[in-house]
Amino acid sequence: MLADKNLFDFAVKMHTALIKAAGNGEGMDRRLLGLRFYLKEGEPVPELFGDPLYDRSGHWALITSAIFSDHFPLYGLGVVASDCLEVVYMTEYDDRLHNLTEGFRSS
Repeated sequence: MLADKNLFDFAVKMHTALIKAAGNGEGMDRRLLGLRFYLKEGEPVPELFGDPLYDRSGHWALITSAIFSDHFPLYGLGVVASDCLEVVYMTEYDDRLHNLTEGFRSS
């Protein structure tokens, strides 16, 4: 059981480090999103942004979101798609994650 707890603690620390890096703009998805938003109206769209795989990469069954400020003791987001699960978490603590999980199922 202690080994499981140690692995979980390591996973939490690694995940926290990775999402803080992503919050600082480190990560390919943020660069591609920035490039797409940088296009001016009427400007030719690079072929990559018309690729079906790139389009699919913008829709996920699991969506995660994080906030890194201790100025927000609680927060949440609305579900962005009818077929997704969203996990919202806060990382200002070194020893634990606070999270809220939301789901939506269309009828």
